[in-house]
Amino acid sequence: MARESKTKFAILGMLNQGPKCGYEIKKELEKSATFFWNESYGQIYPMLKRMVREELATIEVIAREDQPDMKIYTISDKGTEELERWLKLPADPHPVRNESMLKIYFGANTTPGMVKTHITRYRDRMSQQLRDIEDQQEQLDESAEEALFKKLSLRYGELLSEAIQTWCDEAEKEISKL
Repeated sequence: MARESKTKFAILGMLNQGPKCGYEIKKELEKSATFFWNESYGQIYPMLKRMVREELATIEVIAREDQPDMKIYTISDKGTEELERWLKLPADPHPVRNESMLKIYFGANTTPGMVKTHITRYRDRMSQQLRDIEDQQEQLDESAEEALFKKLSLRYGELLSEAIQTWCDEAEKEISKL
């Protein structure tokens, strides 16, 4: 049996928070879920079209004079039911795809200095991610129903980023011994 695309559920979850265009979905995922989920525009837009065909979402086209028409998507009742069905299922194990770690894994094929450069860049991204998480935590509307769940997800990202920074420190020390 073919695996069901999780892109659909990421989009349904975003639309369940309110109507959005594809650009807003992408930006919200980048802002709030970057440490555990990623979708490209090439995944989002075809899925939105499919979801409209499958009646999981509706589309409203807003004409604009100086720009292309804006397409706003809203989750339908059928889409809400599909999201609720999926939320009850156990999560599939998700393979991690981390290009920084792949380059470090194959570090014997380059210089130790280049591997250290990759580690430094990785640590810098995690430092920026931590700052972004802190900003999001400060902007959380504690009265919103989803605040607890966003807070839990942000805490996951915070701990993960801190752990990766610690690993980077240890890895740099080990490489310095070469």
